[in-house]
Amino acid sequence: MPLRQPSRIGLVAPVSSLISDGSDSTYLKISSSQLDVYAGTQRGITVTANGGTLHGAWSAEASITTSDRRLKRNIQPLYQTIATRARDRWESDSGAQPAADKLSEGEQVKWLLRPSLRRELRPVSFQLKRGPEAKYLKFGFIAQELEAVFPNLVRTVGDNTKAVASQDLIAVLTLAFQNLQKEHDDYKKTVLDQQRELESLKRRLDRLEAVHKHKHWSRCMALTRSAMAELERPRVVAAPTGYTSAEEALPIPAADVASAPPAEEVASAPPSAPPAEATAPPAAPKRGTALSREERREAAMFAELYSIMVATEHLEAAFVRGAVSNQDYERTCTQLLTQFKTLKTGLKDKCPDIRAFAKEHGMNCPLAEARLLETGVAATALFGGTATTGKESLACFKASEGFITLVDAVKLNMNAVDELLPLVRDLQASIVGIPNLPPLAGIERIAGWLVTLNGMRASDRLTEEQTRQLAMDVEQAYTSLKNWLHEKT
Repeated sequence: MPLRQPSRIGLVAPVSSLISDGSDSTYLKISSSQLDVYAGTQRGITVTANGGTLHGAWSAEASITTSDRRLKRNIQPLYQTIATRARDRWESDSGAQPAADKLSEGEQVKWLLRPSLRRELRPVSFQLKRGPEAKYLKFGFIAQELEAVFPNLVRTVGDNTKAVASQDLIAVLTLAFQNLQKEHDDYKKTVLDQQRELESLKRRLDRLEAVHKHKHWSRCMALTRSAMAELERPRVVAAPTGYTSAEEALPIPAADVASAPPAEEVASAPPSAPPAEATAPPAAPKRGTALSREERREAAMFAELYSIMVATEHLEAAFVRGAVSNQDYERTCTQLLTQFKTLKTGLKDKCPDIRAFAKEHGMNCPLAEARLLETGVAATALFGGTATTGKESLACFKASEGFITLVDAVKLNMNAVDELLPLVRDLQASIVGIPNLPPLAGIERIAGWLVTLNGMRASDRLTEEQTRQLAMDVEQAYTSLKNWLHEKT
């Protein structure tokens, strides 16, 4: 191989020579302190007394880094080393300088990975300015930025070029991952403990609700039995004022009437021979009058009315306190409303005023009166609160379908209560089923129409004025819902 620049003996200047096979682009450059290998005019390897540098992209079947314990000294956990070196450079979240040796492992790692420091670690994408790798998009860190955060991860090589110690960076990232995994395990354990505690509380709440419900129904049944016993007890009737005897005030049995003497004989009897009873009239006999079958049935219906109102009052109070779930409340309230409406029909002639009945019997049931006599539907049907599946699009579609159906029914002059009430009820149910629905203009009027129609008889019809008002309210509510959906998209 020709020697292009042979060394000259006796010179003080650094010795430099090129060894080539005749090519101007591939050669070996030798100096007194460095050896460079060039291929295709590009430097590939630089060898110095302290090591060397590989330039460009290198491919290998395997890469092995020496990590034998026998070659190392001053071995200690990484979190202690980082905390010790960083305590004079980094401030904690509170602004104080914590002593690294007083912090636990978890606290030191959290100090290392505090939120402000996580923002300083800035992964980037980039392209090299020159070299065979310049055509590829690469990912990594800027050495100058990483040096400001982790000085021990950056080296200065060659002509003041900054380089990242990848093996050291892997160790730091591994420490961070271990800490995150430990936090995840701790959170998972906390969640499991809370779930078990919630399940235990739910079981206790179910038992308390069962005891409360049992006591409540026991009281209702005791009141009902007491009322029935009072109504079925034989009545004692005395002679009212103005009658000479109880017989004149009481109905006389047919056998007594047949055996009694004629009135003429009693009138013609000589006064000198009065009957023995006239001189010493006995006490008025007390006779009991038992209730007829019809009276017993009526008393049983009043007892049922009493128990329904008391049960509804307790149910509403439990719902307000959150002691009963929405599903159980709606199911029980619907059953009580159905029973009340059926019973009210049977008592419409005997008890036209339910409020007067409650006042007469000393009942203080404002919640029950509002639910049974005013709204006529469960609170969840008016104000929502039932469980939703979270499918907002499906709920909005059902509500739009309900609006269109009701508008078409009004346009077809359907004004009977039994025709409109199911449509309004379905529409209100679909409206309250929309999750996160804000208070829109006109939406509350649908609930008002549900209450109005629910208080009317099935054979009643809306007047022309009511029909026009219903059409306008439905149209306004539908427009508000559409505008809200447009704003969300």
